[in-house]
Amino acid sequence: MKYETEVLLKVQALEKMILQDFHNICKEHKADYFIMYGSGIGVERHKDMIPWDDDIDVGMLREDFNKIISVIKKEYSDKYEVLNFEENNKFPIVTTQIILKGTKFRVKEFKDVNCNFGIYLDVFPFDYVSNDKEEAKKQMKKAWFYNKLLILRNMGGPKLPFKGWKNRIVEIVCGIIHGGLKLFRINPQKIYQSYMKQTAKYKDTDRIGFFGATMPGAEIFYKKDIFPVIEKPFGDSVVKVPYNNDKVLRHLYGDYMKLPAEEDRVNHCPIELDFGTYK
Repeated sequence: MKYETEVLLKVQALEKMILQDFHNICKEHKADYFIMYGSGIGVERHKDMIPWDDDIDVGMLREDFNKIISVIKKEYSDKYEVLNFEENNKFPIVTTQIILKGTKFRVKEFKDVNCNFGIYLDVFPFDYVSNDKEEAKKQMKKAWFYNKLLILRNMGGPKLPFKGWKNRIVEIVCGIIHGGLKLFRINPQKIYQSYMKQTAKYKDTDRIGFFGATMPGAEIFYKKDIFPVIEKPFGDSVVKVPYNNDKVLRHLYGDYMKLPAEEDRVNHCPIELDFGTYK
């Protein structure tokens, strides 16, 4: 399934509206965020969203994250809904979505997940990583294990980085594990608590990371490369990005300024999309 051009532009416009509200809330409450992942590439390569992209990703230190999520729930609940595991234990991943109320946006891998998905801003909480490399490896591997276990507990068909027969085999294995976790009534709350225990092990270290990465330890950064965040143009507005955004993006993607091949320009085109009152 692919977007019609005008539909994609509408999705992008609403996501940038959510981001602008988020930016203003963070500014008002003196909290820092930083644009991450594909959205970070958009800032550097396009000074806007990547033209075919359909989501915006931001990162925050856990303490700022907790503060801003609390503010949104208390003061902006008329417009936005917070969706994460703590709000709905059917949610299978450890990010948080700030959802524009009255809209619908459900991707294929979440087709059987009982959550109210809508057009959203993706927020990634970043936590402190041990300064000791061996301890950091243990910390990230344990967090990765519980993160993947939570995904498999709450959904049988996660999005996988494989193709062809490898993808099919891994899909079957994931389905079996999902069925077993449900059959034996493994409590997702306990899995999540075990994950969170790893995120809270250290404070004020030199490095921070997102513990729900695809591979353990793949998204660890020196705090000095993230802070102080700086502002850069993003479409008709400005956004905050890591202090050394080039280094962060090269760590994640290598030569991120090079356009990918046409067939690799993918997005999250949903199986269910409704703009609600924003049509």
